[in-house]
Amino acid sequence: MPPLLCPSPTLLDQTFPRSFEELRRVGIAFGSLQEMLENDSAHLVVTDSLADLVQLFDWQREDAQDEYPLLLTIFTLLTNWFLQQHERLVRIAVPPGLPFSPHPLPIGTDPRGLVDDWSSEVGALLALHASIASQGEFFIGIPCDSAFAGSALGSYSQSLAGAAFPLVGPREAVLLSDAYEWALPAGIRDRSISFKDALANCHCLGEATIDEPHGGSHYKVKFAGKARPWPLDRNVDPIPERFIRELVQITGYPFEVVISALSSGTLPHRRPRLWQYIAIA
Repeated sequence: MPPLLCPSPTLLDQTFPRSFEELRRVGIAFGSLQEMLENDSAHLVVTDSLADLVQLFDWQREDAQDEYPLLLTIFTLLTNWFLQQHERLVRIAVPPGLPFSPHPLPIGTDPRGLVDDWSSEVGALLALHASIASQGEFFIGIPCDSAFAGSALGSYSQSLAGAAFPLVGPREAVLLSDAYEWALPAGIRDRSISFKDALANCHCLGEATIDEPHGGSHYKVKFAGKARPWPLDRNVDPIPERFIRELVQITGYPFEVVISALSSGTLPHRRPRLWQYIAIA
């Protein structure tokens, strides 16, 4: 599953007039970002307060008539991405009283607009991320408008880069960690899997056909696209852990997910790792 991208101030903050060249770069960057969203190779994350910035969009710009088609495109994308709930958006409600430090601004960020608001909200998001992620791990990145527009990747001031989400272009974004986890019931590793349940529910792990035994007790479960079948013996009940672990190698699912699917008849669902902070619509 994909990482999350939190829009940079240049991409999100359209509350003041930007030059046509900057708007053009933002428009190109949005095209690349849209492609990643459509390919499901990245999702978006935003806080409630950051989403509110979209509604402060500034239409009063020099030569606005000439820029109007580009402004309309940018506004429409921002609205669709951050003001309408969809499966590729994780919207976070920052808990009150959360201790955090302001997030650094990418070098070259226009100081006008609401950059202080962006810095505070993304700093709070970084604090939440740090409470969940492993040391040195990031499953959230800040898309660099320059890199997403096909130019060089930007940076932070060197003295501040250690306390910041990584700036990423399309190539760097796919190297971020998975922002989602399996929602597994408590004690899942201790569940016993019967032969009956394994035979009935193995299809949950992928398209499968089952060859019944001919004169013996061995079944063969064949998963589509997998050369190796999974053997099942009706005289071996419950299924030993070492046999279940063979499904980890065959299907690619983690052991706990295999156990959950075989015991319940359905795959567990995936949820954002920040699920405890998701804003309630």
